[in-house]
Amino acid sequence: MLTYETKKTSLSNDAQKLRSTLMCLDFLNFRLGHSIQSDILFGTSQGEITTYCSGKHFVLNESAHKGTVNCIRVSDKINDTVNVITGGEDGFVKIWDTSLKWC
Repeated sequence: MLTYETKKTSLSNDAQKLRSTLMCLDFLNFRLGHSIQSDILFGTSQGEITTYCSGKHFVLNESAHKGTVNCIRVSDKINDTVNVITGGEDGFVKIWDTSLKWC
């Protein structure tokens, strides 16, 4: 089980550490020049979509679901767009258009 700690700020501006567990993952493959690169996308127990690339951890959407992200799938390129499909503990299945910067 992989976990990481993150700081979230409450309304009183007090920083508190939350432990998040990486629950599911999928690979995003893309062409960069003449080579094919891969990044990993994770769904977490805190409802986040995150990635780990170039030795750094990034949160792409910290409120993707209310509760655990149970599954994540990166679609193949359709019309030069990559979609990410997630299913959460909140009962929703969401399709994320990566060209819209994770809205």
